[in-house]
Amino acid sequence: MLLDSLTDRLKRLWIAAQCARPDSELHIEFVNPSIGFFAQMNFCVYAARIAKLRGKRLYITLSSANYRDPDAGPCWFHYFFDEAHGRPARRSMRPIRIWDNSQLPMRDAGLSLDDARTLFFETFCLREDMQASLDNTLSRLAIGSDTLGVHFRATDKHSEAELVEEDRAIMEIRALLGRLPGVRNLFVASDNAAFVARVHAEIIEVPVASLDDSARSNSDKPLHLNDMQPGNKALAHDALLNALVLSQCGWLLRTTSFLSAWSSVFNPALPVFLLNQPHPGKLWFPENRIVPGAVLLERS
Repeated sequence: MLLDSLTDRLKRLWIAAQCARPDSELHIEFVNPSIGFFAQMNFCVYAARIAKLRGKRLYITLSSANYRDPDAGPCWFHYFFDEAHGRPARRSMRPIRIWDNSQLPMRDAGLSLDDARTLFFETFCLREDMQASLDNTLSRLAIGSDTLGVHFRATDKHSEAELVEEDRAIMEIRALLGRLPGVRNLFVASDNAAFVARVHAEIIEVPVASLDDSARSNSDKPLHLNDMQPGNKALAHDALLNALVLSQCGWLLRTTSFLSAWSSVFNPALPVFLLNQPHPGKLWFPENRIVPGAVLLERS
């Protein structure tokens, strides 16, 4: 235990020293297949913060197998995003390899949702095809300021937050539809196929829309912890597109999840209603910035 702690400390000191080197470019690779899409997006924000403070151009590689597609390339981040400052001048430069956000200095200390959004979009931009996919979806589904967005996370979150029953989630959707002024339609996102089907079947007060995701779970097994395989790009695309669409809604009703938490990074002004909140000790960024300003709907 003591040796592990010392090794971790030395690793953090080495990474901090590498980030402080007098180079104009900072190349970092993150590899951890047990961490989901938006936890790795947190890493991108933390790295962008370091690069900005050091006056460096940041280049990111996300190569974890759970989102890599053998037909799409070794860095899944570049399936959807580009560095805003263009390609690196020195392609042969060896990246700093990191497998845990805790190995980076500072991380989220003093970081607001507005800070995170600004840092991310100063450093990265959506690829043209991803932006086109978002624009087409918003237009086709008529998503806007009069849309109530719903995100229901059904798999593998019991260790971080109390799970919410489907019946209660649907009850709270109905309550909000009667309480919020001018809701014209509803957009629902979930990793659970049965819940999406129930919302389409049972919510009749307003039109209901959802994405035609490439895959949804029919059990409590998460979809994002697989090895590298064909279809991973589509899976990651669905996750990102759902988060971006939710960010463009007028209100968001959600359960604990990095996916819908990142909707508040994409749009820090988004009003949020919470069906649950993280357990003590599990309140991480950006949830720890969202919870204080959100409305927690108490179980009746």
